[in-house]
Amino acid sequence: MIWKSTYASNLYVWLNMYKSGGRPVLMSQADENRQRAATRQQLEASLHDNPDELRATAAQLAVDKALLKEELELLEK
Repeated sequence: MIWKSTYASNLYVWLNMYKSGGRPVLMSQADENRQRAATRQQLEASLHDNPDELRATAAQLAVDKALLKEELELLEK
């Protein structure tokens, strides 16, 4: 039966995708968008209301980003 071989090959592809990247690889674009929206809402809810605290957080994130960029450049060499 053709449907059995197609099912088996699809299952094999799915299994290899899962092994290579886990659950996120198998998510549809709609699922990813839904997850990203929930994460963004949670992030916005957790942010400080005080502008000075927001500036301090932004500064710390900029420093962290610069350090990670440097580390990545060193690892690529």
